[in-house]
Amino acid sequence: MSKTENNTEKVASLKRKFSKEHTWSAYLFLLPSVVIFVTFVAFPVLFTLYISFHEWPLLSAPGAERPFMGIGNYQRVLGSEEFQKAFWNTVYFVVGSVPTGLVVSLALAMLLNTGLKGMNFYRTAYFTPVVTAGVVVGLIWRWVLNGDYGLLNYALEWIGMQPVPWLDDTKYAMPSIIMASIWRGVGWSMVIFLAGLQGIPDHLYEAATLDGAGAWRQFRHVTFPLLFPSIFFVLVMSVIGSFQV
Repeated sequence: MSKTENNTEKVASLKRKFSKEHTWSAYLFLLPSVVIFVTFVAFPVLFTLYISFHEWPLLSAPGAERPFMGIGNYQRVLGSEEFQKAFWNTVYFVVGSVPTGLVVSLALAMLLNTGLKGMNFYRTAYFTPVVTAGVVVGLIWRWVLNGDYGLLNYALEWIGMQPVPWLDDTKYAMPSIIMASIWRGVGWSMVIFLAGLQGIPDHLYEAATLDGAGAWRQFRHVTFPLLFPSIFFVLVMSVIGSFQV
């Protein structure tokens, strides 16, 4: 073996050794995250799936027999009146909250993108409900929508309208929840839209203006196509979040 071949073999051996050490180091760094994921995500999901195919009373003894049910549990749940009512209520909530929240947040983002004075204040004000605890949000809206002394009914009486039992009537309860949900989540979508709008080059709007495009045509042919990735992301995340409610 020549001296050159010997050096090449040594270099290759060192590379293999370094690669193995680097790989094991990566595994060690990933190990805590993998353990947490397996313990608190993967195992509970798989064990829940296993339980769903068995008769599993919550108060049964640890060693009690749990016969295999197949899809019997799913048939009983999907065929129940309670599940169907809950499902359609969820669909009602999704259809009512997602499109409205999308339009409101986009409109606010476009308004703030016009160089409005105090933009940082408005951006903070609209985003504050997102980071507010759910209990606090619930207490605020329970006070606003209270049928006896609520702030919203007070405003309605002030303009000469009759008070509305927002939380006591099935006709108004879901719209009230949708309104509160939009109020809390609109800031998150607005920030994403605002970031997308600020990433659109100004010269595209200048070119559209020179071509005679008005505000609507600029939105249709410039803003919407370039903002579509942000819109699609917000739409998907909003649908997922709304169905989880």
